[in-house]
Amino acid sequence: EADKTCLGCHSQERLEKTLANKEPLSLHVQADAFAKSVHAVIGCAGCHSDVNLTSHPAKTKKITDVREYSIASTEICRGCHADKFKQYEGSIHASLVRDGNAAAPVCTDCHSPHAVSPKALYETMAAIPCKNCHVAIFNAYAGSMHGTARSKPGESAAPLCSDCHSAHEVAVASAGEGRK
Repeated sequence: EADKTCLGCHSQERLEKTLANKEPLSLHVQADAFAKSVHAVIGCAGCHSDVNLTSHPAKTKKITDVREYSIASTEICRGCHADKFKQYEGSIHASLVRDGNAAAPVCTDCHSPHAVSPKALYETMAAIPCKNCHVAIFNAYAGSMHGTARSKPGESAAPLCSDCHSAHEVAVASAGEGRK
């Protein structure tokens, strides 16, 4: 019932907050996508425990920009996904974040928090999140013998990006040394 109350506002199109730097932060949540998400079972309060209906909007520290918000939000992911977060901490992506690279991905860049799909969906060519940032590399993979094989209906034996680079502990390209 609380989720319906939250989504009563947050499902509205173009719902956003203007941040300190005048950048818009979208607060829109697609209700139908959230209902299908693996996070639907924990509901809105599962991640947004700091928000309640009597003190909403939450009085949190001033958010300066969307990137700062995304990085801070990864702490919420850590609460339930400590094992994946530990793997991520050793990844090239986390290293780039620590170095201040504004394009380096955090949890929400690969997983929309309000529409997280079951793991099996990420194992399809259509849903590989890597292709969102690594377009040229993904296109080369898609045209390779592995990508061509993986594109065949019902084929799941050909390797995907995460088979060699890992899904969370993303490693740099190696010369034939596959990841376990």
